[in-house]
Amino acid sequence: MKNFKTLTNPKGVEKILNENRKFIWGEKERAHAMRVSITQSYRDTRSYNLAARYDFRLKPSAGAKKRHSIFALSHSDGRKKYAHAMNDIIFRHFLGAQKQITVPRPYKYVERYRLFLLEYIKGSTLASILVKEKSPRTNHLISLMDWLAHLHGAKVHPKIKRRINFYHLEHNIKVLKERGHKDALAFEKKFKRIKKQMKLWRKSHGTTVVHGDFNPSNVIIKGNSIAVVDFENVYVGDYLIDAANMLSYIIMILRDTGAKKQFMRLYQENRGKLTPSEKRRFSLYVDYFSLLFKTHPLVWGK
Repeated sequence: MKNFKTLTNPKGVEKILNENRKFIWGEKERAHAMRVSITQSYRDTRSYNLAARYDFRLKPSAGAKKRHSIFALSHSDGRKKYAHAMNDIIFRHFLGAQKQITVPRPYKYVERYRLFLLEYIKGSTLASILVKEKSPRTNHLISLMDWLAHLHGAKVHPKIKRRINFYHLEHNIKVLKERGHKDALAFEKKFKRIKKQMKLWRKSHGTTVVHGDFNPSNVIIKGNSIAVVDFENVYVGDYLIDAANMLSYIIMILRDTGAKKQFMRLYQENRGKLTPSEKRRFSLYVDYFSLLFKTHPLVWGK
């Protein structure tokens, strides 16, 4: 737990950034006047998970009063090392190839602190915009679908070896069963059916780079700029999974079938009309994510 204390202490953070400054802003200037803003954290006696923004000034610098920001991710088990590797692969793939949507620049994974340093992207999440506006903007959806098509057309990098992980839904159902929730067994039965079919399809349709957590909370928008973030769950799978994930999340937020029709129309205009096989797969993936989103607040909500 020593790492958590260091990574949330301005003096400790200042030392780490200055030691790794050549990977971030260069050799000459040094960070000072550090501020730490924790955006998400979890800690118990055995583990921790941290997301934070580090704000600082540089000296000597012509713009000495200007504050700079970078984003920081750390987990006690070192999982952010994979996030760094995947972010680097995706960033390099999209660098100069896709101008409508960006991805954060990865700076450095600091092994000693299990710390991933990356570009801080300013803006509002698409999720917060959906809650406020009550409907998705067509231009946002079109840009995201273009981005997905570009991602799914990428050659699978040798470092991307993972497959879909059902852990989160399995864990949620396990907890609900332990608590004696009235729908736990029904959830489990439905999940077993879905998982069995998805594992069968994985053998014949699991050949694409998949974001793995493609939802409105991982899309940041500021003006006309859009960024996709969080590549911790990148794996090789079916290209339909990312779109099904996004649609399921939008439906959860808006509870509006009109949004589903709009999404599917735009998606098929982008990728082409879905075949009967694709429709079956897409529908099952939506069922999977809908079940995941349904069980999550039952376990983790207040």
